[in-house]
Amino acid sequence: MKNKIVFFDVDNTIVDGYTQKYFIHYLCKEKYINSATLFLSYIWFFLYKLGIVKDVNRAVNFYIKFVKGFSRDKLNNIIKFFFDLYIKNKIYKEFKQLIEKYKIEGAKVVLVSTSLEPIVKAIAEYLDVNDYIATKLKLENSLYTGSVEGSVVMGDKKLELVKHLLIPYKYTNIETYFYSDHLSDIDLLNFVDNSYVVNPSKILYNEAVRKNWGIINIK
Repeated sequence: MKNKIVFFDVDNTIVDGYTQKYFIHYLCKEKYINSATLFLSYIWFFLYKLGIVKDVNRAVNFYIKFVKGFSRDKLNNIIKFFFDLYIKNKIYKEFKQLIEKYKIEGAKVVLVSTSLEPIVKAIAEYLDVNDYIATKLKLENSLYTGSVEGSVVMGDKKLELVKHLLIPYKYTNIETYFYSDHLSDIDLLNFVDNSYVVNPSKILYNEAVRKNWGIINIK
């Protein structure tokens, strides 16, 4: 019997919408960033959704400057209020139930997201998921520097980190799954044994049909 390892994208897959977009709105509302930063960040999200923006590192580093000098506890407190207000009620019940089903079956569930690690951690804790891969924020002397550690987790970086996570299972009998909504995850969708696209764009839908991937539509 194969052991299942199930990877879930977060934005527009588990969560209805983009967590970082919601976070930026919250930060502006609470006066952590100004309206100009909000506006420029929204432009980036629009271009990213259209597939025009590929390298997101500069955009993410632009808006997370506000955390410079914050302790881990301070940022976690901000994330806690943000999660309760913006994210908790936007988690698709269908995916909450699906994740619970996989856990009951004994599968290892892993969240894999471009979003910031503190946000993904809050979602993982709410869903009682122990493993996640997300964009890390750089710490020096226990304080955030206001920049990303390494690079934003998307595309090739997502695939690289998933492969790294799977190293201990190299000689075991496993079956991998991945659920995602975005074309930027195409390499990871091609890598796993079982792929599912969620509310796909026309291009991703056609690719899923061509490769006989599962298609999930949630209104």
